[in-house]
Amino acid sequence: MDNAKVYGLTEDVYRVIVQFKITSKGDVEIIKARAPHEDIESEAIRVINDLPKLIPATLNGQPVSVNYALPIKFKIY
Repeated sequence: MDNAKVYGLTEDVYRVIVQFKITSKGDVEIIKARAPHEDIESEAIRVINDLPKLIPATLNGQPVSVNYALPIKFKIY
């Protein structure tokens, strides 16, 4: 059976925009996602939480926090 139909979705591919903050120490925090189903949102948040420690942005040679928005495409089988 098609999982998209099980979740009540009408398409097979969904684009989720995930917003998060990378701190001046390279940690990821404040993750937000919006998707047509809470399981897709949860998976997008899980993927971002699994990112390794990142290299923070710099301004005038000093590390700074930055907000990011990252599109993720999910194909539902």
